[in-house]
Amino acid sequence: MKGEKIDMAARRQVTNKLRAEYRKASKAEKGAILERVMAAKGMGRSSARRMLTGPALPHPREQIDARTVKPRRFSDDARALLEHVWALMGMPCGKYLVVMLETWLPAMAEAGDLDQPFATAPAREQLEAMSAATVDRYLAPARQRMQLQGCLDDETPTPREWSRPTLSPTADRP
Repeated sequence: MKGEKIDMAARRQVTNKLRAEYRKASKAEKGAILERVMAAKGMGRSSARRMLTGPALPHPREQIDARTVKPRRFSDDARALLEHVWALMGMPCGKYLVVMLETWLPAMAEAGDLDQPFATAPAREQLEAMSAATVDRYLAPARQRMQLQGCLDDETPTPREWSRPTLSPTADRP
């Protein structure tokens, strides 16, 4: 049984079933129960003892997940409007964008650049309420999409260097 893997639900059932027996057993019987758990679960003696003396383990379906989903503060329309305004402004950083919004938004509205379905009044209010750090965080995926694919490093020759002949170090000396 050592090579076989047992799923977590089966491990919990075995542990919970043997827990009551372990508490009532004598010292010799406790040793035998520990050996059975070690063989069934493939764990060490001290871990098996901790599992048998600790609190009862809930079934995976009954276990409550303590993680909570943080609610979004800004709507999807506000995010789409942010990307639209950012592109129209020439893709500035978050600090500059936040400062210049009060100047740019009325001008964009007059020019008709904000005649989009996502450019609603609540989305506009949310955009004006965003901090520079939030703007940069929300624009990170858009910036990543805008990056050039592939980069030229110092070792990659440019087209101008392709036809340039290479000189050996000895040819440079007189």
